[in-house]
Amino acid sequence: MIEGLIRDLTVIHEISGLLQEPAGTVLQLSGLTGSSKSVYIHAILSKSKGTHLIILGDKEEAAYFY
Repeated sequence: MIEGLIRDLTVIHEISGLLQEPAGTVLQLSGLTGSSKSVYIHAILSKSKGTHLIILGDKEEAAYFY
């Protein structure tokens, strides 16, 4: 239910559109805390095709993100 609400947010559509640009597009998301990072990234990537690389600050942050 929450996933559907987030997937319909304007910002998710805008970011997904940016990811359709040519290879090499770099985006930085900030201000997200806790599990919101995973939820937003999932919503964005579920709307876009291709391979994406997510870089996080450290291995602890990466462990929580996974």
